[in-house]
Amino acid sequence: MADGKKRRSIQMHGMSKSPEYNAWKQMKVRCRSRSAKRWAGYGERGIRVCPRWENSFLTFLADMGPRPSNTSLDRYPDNSGDYEPGNCRWATQEEQQNNKRSNRLIAFNGETLTLTQWARQGGIRAETLRQRLDEWSWPLERALLTPANKPPLISSRMVAQWNRELGLSVLGRRLTSGWPLDRAVEHVLVAPVPSRPLPLLHGKTIADFARETGVKYATIAGRLRRDWAVERACHEAAAQKRPRIIAGKNLSQWSRVIGVPVSTIQRRLALGWPADRALTEKSRPMKRKSPLPASLPESRSRTA
Repeated sequence: MADGKKRRSIQMHGMSKSPEYNAWKQMKVRCRSRSAKRWAGYGERGIRVCPRWENSFLTFLADMGPRPSNTSLDRYPDNSGDYEPGNCRWATQEEQQNNKRSNRLIAFNGETLTLTQWARQGGIRAETLRQRLDEWSWPLERALLTPANKPPLISSRMVAQWNRELGLSVLGRRLTSGWPLDRAVEHVLVAPVPSRPLPLLHGKTIADFARETGVKYATIAGRLRRDWAVERACHEAAAQKRPRIIAGKNLSQWSRVIGVPVSTIQRRLALGWPADRALTEKSRPMKRKSPLPASLPESRSRTA
């Protein structure tokens, strides 16, 4: 008889496939069923469904009203409270994110918001605000009210050029996060040169000097990181590696004459072999393992 009444009540409201009914059903599952995927965040924490809603979907619907589009059931204002009238709402995804237990709440001027909300209100990135508070130890008022430092005169092409010249890869991200230009540049240099302007000399860049002098770009950049003077770094010719000459022949020629690989000759010389021995001794042939027989001999009979 009770089953018949329950069946007739479901048929009467006719909303078993509605989003409101699904929200009511899932609410009970995560609070009552230990096998539910979200049991740990609800039932295991002691969150319950109030008796008023537990066995009556129609009462739940009357208290909550129709669900607006793009919303879901949210416990608010007490995120650790039960599902009950006065502590539930239909919330958007953004409202749900701002009501998570893991959010960092910051109180300022009598208003309490999450870190993300304060960052959005100040026009800065949430990661920037977190760095200001945790890594740079800024006072709260300065961290919240200081706008992001986005120099309008620095183009993405200039940032890419400076990244190449200074060996950086994060300059653009640091600038958009609010870092001062000098700190963003010097923070990652192994040997920073704060007195050296970014346009190196007479408005020319490393690439300009590399084209004019024929010295490789990487060579000039490496010299500047080792504190070479600009004039010397840009104009001194790179040392040319000359082939090693022995008795009028280089190692490649000797390799063809004696039939020994160049790498073998170089290894012999590096080990301290005399040049005449390194160039005259033949390579030892590799010992080859004897091939296996085509068929294994039959085992001897143990019987006499």
